[in-house]
Amino acid sequence: MYQFRIGEKTTVVVEANAGAIDDFTNTVNPFLDGDGGSGALSHFGTRNPIYYQLNGAGLGLRHEFSKNLELSLGYLANAAANPDRGSGLFNGPYGAMAQLTIKPSDKFTLGLTYVNSYNNDFTANGSSGSNRANLRSALANNPNLPDTLAAFSGIEVPVSSNSYGVEASFQLSPKFVLGGWAGYTNTRTLSSVGGTIPRGEFEIWNYAVTLAFPDLGKKGNVAGIIVGMEPKVTGVSDSLRRAIGKDEDTSYHIEAFYQYQVSENISITPGVIWLTAPDHNSNNDDIVIGAVRTTFTF
Repeated sequence: MYQFRIGEKTTVVVEANAGAIDDFTNTVNPFLDGDGGSGALSHFGTRNPIYYQLNGAGLGLRHEFSKNLELSLGYLANAAANPDRGSGLFNGPYGAMAQLTIKPSDKFTLGLTYVNSYNNDFTANGSSGSNRANLRSALANNPNLPDTLAAFSGIEVPVSSNSYGVEASFQLSPKFVLGGWAGYTNTRTLSSVGGTIPRGEFEIWNYAVTLAFPDLGKKGNVAGIIVGMEPKVTGVSDSLRRAIGKDEDTSYHIEAFYQYQVSENISITPGVIWLTAPDHNSNNDDIVIGAVRTTFTF
């Protein structure tokens, strides 16, 4: 990553490889969005899943109209260095975004986000949501598909998505931050792949409420709780209803962690993640995941 300023209010970020949206955008989840090294333990708990539709090489821009209003723009391509047909900087999978970040005060931040993507979904840089919500990745890469999708396993179906998100963070006190987000995505299949799969549209929703407790027990420590619904297909067009269907049940993501700052350079984070009805399917047993993360910084 290389960044430079144009004037006093504009920053340009050049991503040569492995770029992500948080390099040039405020994801409005302070204390929990540590990009894996700190904060939440899961991708879903880290930030609104619509952000994961951008990754790779490209360009980002941040412009501060004032201390209360900022505009972020970005474009990242997954396979920019691949010369094959259907790849490259402009011919392959990509994500493009625009976000207004509004700060009415030092304690309140609001993000209004739009993402357009091609051949990307919520697993492009992480993992979040059901198989149906990640249809392209699921069909191409997941051998353990539900019965309704198994007949289409192995196909490469092109998709295009438009996503809209609202993110908010409110610091109620120096040691308590209330936050959350909601995201809506409309995904279209762009080809029937020789008549294998119908063309149509999906409606996908996700949301979360987050609680952060900075400096809990000791300066530098952070505790966090995330409760929400990972991306779920709530509606499909008539052409896809019989073939693919929608997610009939609702899975909840419940996560808690405590990041303990051992020293200036070492932190240890135990936590637990509870997924009810995984894949938004009540026939699946709940999953409880315990984790301990140790982070060394130099």
